[in-house]
Amino acid sequence: MTKVVPGLVLLFGAASPVAAQFGAVGTRDLAFGAVIPGIITTVTPNDPVKSGVYTVTAPVGTRLRLDFTLPLQLSRAGGGQMSINFPNGYCILLETAPGSVPNNQNPKSMKPYTMTNGSQLKVYLGGDVSPTAGQTTGLYTATVMLTVTIL
Repeated sequence: MTKVVPGLVLLFGAASPVAAQFGAVGTRDLAFGAVIPGIITTVTPNDPVKSGVYTVTAPVGTRLRLDFTLPLQLSRAGGGQMSINFPNGYCILLETAPGSVPNNQNPKSMKPYTMTNGSQLKVYLGGDVSPTAGQTTGLYTATVMLTVTIL
């Protein structure tokens, strides 16, 4: 069983007019479930059950910078690691308002984003894990940090 736990860092100036209207929360862990030793397991960002999800709230017109701090390994209590990768396109930004269009991003190098269609943005994250042929069974975890900065 493997999962990646979401974490958040929020950055904005104390005098920012949108500070009181801004919020972010990790909504769902990125979860790979049981994996087979020696076989790469993929969770796409549009997976309705396993993808990681963050919810960002900000007023229309707010320009945001979203930056992930991504682990290279998952760890198991008692020892053991498993490689994890976050390929280009494995992050989708989607506002919740009707007519919103998905915006694919590289989770390793995010581009600034402007809230245009509503006040709530869903950030979906996928990835790949690569268990070795002799991988020890157990729960492997890591933390992904999402830093949201108001520009």
